[in-house]
Amino acid sequence: MMNLDIKQDNLYLLLPSKVSLMTEMLCDDTGMSVVDAMKRIYASRTYHQLEQ
Repeated sequence: MMNLDIKQDNLYLLLPSKVSLMTEMLCDDTGMSVVDAMKRIYASRTYHQLEQ
């Protein structure tokens, strides 16, 4: 059976899908480009908190 526990050592597996969703939402809400949205997300306090 697969271990589905989310821990600090496997959290990195979830972040790309979350960033993708956040990028899409930001693009839809603001009309900015995907690259600009991703740059904003990766530089954000929210992203840094998600990494923790």
